[in-house]
Amino acid sequence: MPILKSASSLLLALAILAPALLPATELDQLKQKTDKWIDLRTRLAEEKAAWRTDKEVLKTSIETLQSSLSSAEESLAYYRHSIEELEERTSAARLKESAHSELGQQIAQRIDGYEQRLQALSERLPDPLKDKLRSLLAKIPGESEQNVPLPNRLQNVVAIMTTIDEFNQSLTLSHSIRSVDDGNTIEVRALYWGLSHGFATDLTGERAWLLKPDLDGWQWIDFDESSPAIKRIFHVYDKLEDPIAVSVPFQIDLGERQK
Repeated sequence: MPILKSASSLLLALAILAPALLPATELDQLKQKTDKWIDLRTRLAEEKAAWRTDKEVLKTSIETLQSSLSSAEESLAYYRHSIEELEERTSAARLKESAHSELGQQIAQRIDGYEQRLQALSERLPDPLKDKLRSLLAKIPGESEQNVPLPNRLQNVVAIMTTIDEFNQSLTLSHSIRSVDDGNTIEVRALYWGLSHGFATDLTGERAWLLKPDLDGWQWIDFDESSPAIKRIFHVYDKLEDPIAVSVPFQIDLGERQK
């Protein structure tokens, strides 16, 4: 380096001239100061070289950090946009959930009403139909049962109504044991014409009844005088006789129907 070369030249010159110009002590002091000055200049040159190197490294690091910052800002903008979209979807989902909850409450109220009406109606149904509905009616939850899903309850209501409708649109034959006026019990056969009315007879065909719905349940009205005709109905049903027109008793109480 030029500085170092100049210092060396100066030191050489002083070393040559020093014996003639300066005492030994001052010469030693001059030599120490010169060495120190050269060391400082050397260190200064090294620091400047290191600073230039570090400057380039820092410049590269700054450029890298700026690039990373730009990428991070783009990612941040993307995530902010995603969060806004998510908040909009969440808000819409909450509105739907609120609407569904309100609709669910309305459906629950409707189902409650259907279940109560079906339970009340079941008391007025004929015994064979009650037997068919017993397991379905048992599924209607009580006041303490609040965890039965609405779809299950609605499905059960539909099943009950379907069973009642099927019974109402068909002939149903049933066998049962019935107590009679003299205190004895006899086996009877009953043929229900849907939910409109029915006929019953004992196994001998001597006793006969007309069955009709009432507000308190089905009534069995004695019609022993019509037992031959009612017995013939069962013969036709059992295919023991060819189908023929049979005159049988029938009653319609409009007053009771209007209650």
